[in-house]
Amino acid sequence: MNLSKLRTFEAIAVCCIIVLNKIILNPTKNIIYETGSSSVLNIIYVCLLAILLSVGIWKVFSKFPNSDVLDIAEFSFGKTFKWFFAVAFLIYFLFVCSISVRSFVENIKIFYQKELDLRFLLIIFLLAAAIANRKGVGLVGRVASFITPLTILGIFLTFISVTGLFNWYRIFPILGYGINETFFTGASNLYAFSSLSVLLFLPPLLEKKADLKKVTMITTIITSLMLIFSITCMVLALSFSFTSSALSPMYLVIRSIEWGSFFESPEAIFTFIFILSMISFLSVFMMVSLYIISKIGKLKNGTTLSLSLAEIVLGASLIAKDIPSLNFLESVIYKYFSLIFVFGITSLVLLVGYFKKKKKGANHPDETME
Repeated sequence: MNLSKLRTFEAIAVCCIIVLNKIILNPTKNIIYETGSSSVLNIIYVCLLAILLSVGIWKVFSKFPNSDVLDIAEFSFGKTFKWFFAVAFLIYFLFVCSISVRSFVENIKIFYQKELDLRFLLIIFLLAAAIANRKGVGLVGRVASFITPLTILGIFLTFISVTGLFNWYRIFPILGYGINETFFTGASNLYAFSSLSVLLFLPPLLEKKADLKKVTMITTIITSLMLIFSITCMVLALSFSFTSSALSPMYLVIRSIEWGSFFESPEAIFTFIFILSMISFLSVFMMVSLYIISKIGKLKNGTTLSLSLAEIVLGASLIAKDIPSLNFLESVIYKYFSLIFVFGITSLVLLVGYFKKKKKGANHPDETME
């Protein structure tokens, strides 16, 4: 694979764009559906957990300079486990790509109420992401560094435009359905940050290895603030009945925007920004997937497989027969796959590696990892 390096800002943008797309799509709706009026309190709690996890991730990787999570998996459990672990991550990333692009295209079709060809739209998005990856990691980073600030601005302006619809009574009762749903079962909403697992593969791709801490913390803080801001605005601006809508909350908010006669179709501007954001999102996941394939397959240039990868994602994105099936994949399979694999198994791998390395360092203080 063409391993050109990512600058610090590019790395932050690459990580931010994947969570920002989850704001645009349905995970935010699922969070509000499950926690009700306590959604704001719940997401603040979840964001604090995410920041604590980010600190833990940085501490683990400080023991393994210039290594990714696959290297740590090999150190913890051996080469065979590393191979299966890599394949599991590859399946996970391709699954996230497929349901995300399908969900985005379905939202566009519903929003504009036009008989658009599903397969054609999916091909356009995936082809654009594949072409970006053919040019290597550097181009993916540069594209993300341009699109991420634009997406943040788009999300911010979207919600600022509907402040007139805010109803502050919607955040009461403050604990929503109860303490259990807000803080205990509600902790499962941490899955909103699961896509940040791409961070675990970034260390070898960073131009400045010492900036991993900066990238990890800044990314988590920015995405946390955007999630808190977005969910707060959704709760205040929309009736809770919106959770039964096929549209994502973001598009429901866009539909409510009125900018007067000067801007008669503001939704077109925001939709264009979010289309660019989805292409960047897919490019990032393809980039990491190609990195995994290159590593376990010992390929020098995995970018040549970008079109093949796009074909696999296209096929997977068409598995869901209808929107209810797609919603099930998003709200149930994606959520629990993320919780079990990303936050469960992967956390165990990192913890074992950390303590094993710490113990090895204590017994052999002069020995470093190869």
